[in-house]
Amino acid sequence: MTDPDPTPGSCWLVVFDVPEKAAARFMAALEPFCVSVAAVRTGKPGLTRIEGIAVEPPPAGLLAAALALAQVPSGVIDEGVLVVRRDSQEVARETFPLRERRPGDPASGWLLDAAARWPGARRS
Repeated sequence: MTDPDPTPGSCWLVVFDVPEKAAARFMAALEPFCVSVAAVRTGKPGLTRIEGIAVEPPPAGLLAAALALAQVPSGVIDEGVLVVRRDSQEVARETFPLRERRPGDPASGWLLDAAARWPGARRS
């Protein structure tokens, strides 16, 4: 952010460079804080400059949290795997991917999925 000496009618400018693939996520992260957000080519391969203009100084903690979340790629955030073995043979596998909620989903936070498979195992 720039503007060390705010005067009435001045604006705050938030500027940073991000990988091209992440530009949309970072723009979305700035939108709640800025009246205008734009992506600009930097001339550096693979980078896009994100510029946001705010009327009030964005709350530093909230802005930092939003930008930290924007660094997480869409889709799977993390994943756990439970493997069940009998005599060193895999008899079951369960995966637990932690995903971001889809844009427009009314619920906030993350979604934990679970998928189990029993490859060729006889259940008794």
